[in-house]
Amino acid sequence: MDDSTLYYTTTPTTDAGTLAFLGAFAGFVFLFVVLTYVLTALGLMQFFKKANKPGWAAWVPIYNYYVMVEIAGIPMYWFWILLASILVTWIPGVGFVTLGVSIYVLYKFLERYGKDIGHVILAVLFPFVYFIVVGNSKDLKYSPAPAAPKTPPAGPQS
Repeated sequence: MDDSTLYYTTTPTTDAGTLAFLGAFAGFVFLFVVLTYVLTALGLMQFFKKANKPGWAAWVPIYNYYVMVEIAGIPMYWFWILLASILVTWIPGVGFVTLGVSIYVLYKFLERYGKDIGHVILAVLFPFVYFIVVGNSKDLKYSPAPAAPKTPPAGPQS
């Protein structure tokens, strides 16, 4: 008996049905991502307009985070932390930092509109619905961040 009959062949066994399924699934995922982005940006535009920021900024990736940090009234280093964590998110564990910073920025952003932690949870889980519904609500009001208290000058006061 010849030893060559004991080895498996390496011919591909992928059939047309499997490829069609994978193509349809990839198309579905692509459409879902595009639809989610469009609906979220449409709703976020309304939030930006209420804060007297340009609505088109909601459509620009990364810049929309910059505008959100501005509206939230938090120090700009939060934007840079978020950007840095996005750029190195391929490092294991950094994704949790990105998620945490994103949720904090979103919390402070929604706080300017009088929203609480329940709204943050809804915005994280269903952004494509939340921003459209709440952004187009007539009772959505923006209140700017309070000014930082002035520190008194050092030295004796008279």
